[in-house]
Order: sequence, then C-alpha cells, then structure tokens
Amino acid sequence: MQKNIYNTRKRYNDRKKRRASALSKILVVVALTFFCGIWIGKQYSLSRVESLNIRVESQAADLKKMQESLLEARTDAQTANSRFLQLKEEISRDLPNEGPLRDIVAHIRKRLEEGMDPERLLFLIQSARPPRNCIDAQTKRIVVSTPDNTGPDSSINIDNGTVVVSGDGVSARNEQGQAESWFDAAKPVVINFTTNAGLEEKKEGVFPLYHSLVVGDKEYRFTIDEGTRSFAKITYDHCDYP
Repeated sequence: MQKNIYNTRKRYNDRKKRRASALSKILVVVALTFFCGIWIGKQYSLSRVESLNIRVESQAADLKKMQESLLEARTDAQTANSRFLQLKEEISRDLPNEGPLRDIVAHIRKRLEEGMDPERLLFLIQSARPPRNCIDAQTKRIVVSTPDNTGPDSSINIDNGTVVVSGDGVSARNEQGQAESWFDAAKPVVINFTTNAGLEEKKEGVFPLYHSLVVGDKEYRFTIDEGTRSFAKITYDHCDYP
C-alpha cells in the first residue's frame, strides 16, 4: 500500500518536473525569438538609416553640382552681358553721330522696322547712284509658264539677246479646285536669266522681285511685278559697268 502511494507521488513529481522543463525550454525559445527579433529589427533600422544617409549624401552632391552649374551659368551670363554692352558701346562709337550719314542710317533703320524688304531697300540704294550712261527704263512682259499652260514658251530678249528672261509659276485654281492655264500671282514664281555668255541665274519669290547682273561692260537691273492675267511685267535698264 505504501509502495503504491510512493510510486504515484513519484510519477506526479516526475510529470511536474517534465512540465517545468518543457515550460523552461518554451520560455528560452520565446526569449531567444524576442531578442533575435529585436536584434534583426535594429540591424534593419541601421541598414535603412545607412541607405537613407547614402541617398541624402548623393542628393546633396547633386544639389551642389546644380548650384555650381547655376553659378557658372550666371557668371557666363554676366560675362556675355558685359561683352554685349562693350560691343554696343563700340558700335555706337563707330556709327555716325552727326551729318547726312547719320540721317541716312536712321531712315534705313526706320524702313526696316516698318517691315520693308531688306533686299528691296538694298536694290534701291544700289540703284541710287550718279548716272553712268544709263538707258531709260523699258518695260516688257512675258507669259509665266505653268504645268497646265500648253502654249509656247514665252521669253524676252534684252539688248539683242544679251540677256533672255523667262518665268515659271504655279497654276491658279478655280473655285472647284481645278487648275487654270494661267499662273497664281500670289504664289512664288521663278524668273530665269540667261546671258549670251551662257551664264544662268534664277530669282525666286513673290512679286515684286528685283535682280541685277553684269554682262561684259554693262550692268542690267530688273524689276519684275505682276501684270495682267498670265503675264509678268519686266522693267529694266542698263548702265556702264563699272
């Protein structure tokens, strides 16, 4: 009887010890897991902070480069502005400040600001010179050829064939969009100049057009403008050259 009681008590104590041992192991595992989690979290935080620091340093370096580039650009702009002011002052010294030449320059600038064609202005200036055995201006006309004009080619001979002038244009169109046989005077045309020496020159653009060329000892000057339908009006003269 006493032996049974002893065995029962011993088994109870052994079970209690096993439970205590198992609980201790569980607590150890939980503690290890907890501390491992803390350590891993700390390491991750340190890694994250280091990564952010690297990114901040990189962005700070980029910002510094941008600031340096901006400073360099400002310096270049200041240098360019100083150079511009210097050139402006030099040009102002070189430009006429009094007399007829100053008035001429002022008038030229005014005409250009008003929208006058620089080529037209240059043509007029070159034409405004003392007479040098010039003939009176003469006017002739040519039919401007188009892809839809089936008539014969049209040209004029200047000074017994010294210069031959002809023209090409774009076909005009009616309200239905069909091509007409005459050219569209609002579109660019091509005026061809051929000399008896074989020189060929072209002048392209919208009316009016201005052109000059030298053949031998003469300079020929032309003004080409719109004439009646299908025609271009050629006004020309020539003077001794040079």
